[in-house]
Amino acid sequence: MEKAKCYVLDATALIQGLAPTALSGEAFTVPGVVEEVRASEVLSMRIEAAISSRRLKARKPSKRSAAAIKEVVKSLGEGSALSKTDKELLALALDLKEGGREVAIISDDYAIQNVSAKIRVSFIPVAASGITLAFTWSLFCPACRRTYPPNSQPTCPVCGTDLKRRVVKRSKV
Repeated sequence: MEKAKCYVLDATALIQGLAPTALSGEAFTVPGVVEEVRASEVLSMRIEAAISSRRLKARKPSKRSAAAIKEVVKSLGEGSALSKTDKELLALALDLKEGGREVAIISDDYAIQNVSAKIRVSFIPVAASGITLAFTWSLFCPACRRTYPPNSQPTCPVCGTDLKRRVVKRSKV
């Protein structure tokens, strides 16, 4: 039996002009994305029309998936690169995948694509080329050269310098 195809749309997909009505499968997003695009009156009207016609569904993810994504984000060191809305988007994709659907996230955000690759959800870039390597990050202090796990505070506890990210592992997507 073939899985039902669905898409999870990030704000970048909508801003770039992707119409949810043009997709061959169901289109989903999270309420945070709808709020992000409200600044543009034209885009807001298009999104509201897609939601009203049920071609775009705005859903909140489950707490279980949100917690799972939080752990994946932490393990990859992507916490500082992803917003709350980005994490909700990934959690919604995980919910849909675990519900037996074939899911693709439509986004140009490299951090979203990196986490998406880790949870084995496909992604479709809109305007950018998309990632070919997935990264795991760590933090380091450029002043005193100490390294820290990716979920550390943003400043070095020894010297107070802002920490920087660096890749510690690369893998093909």
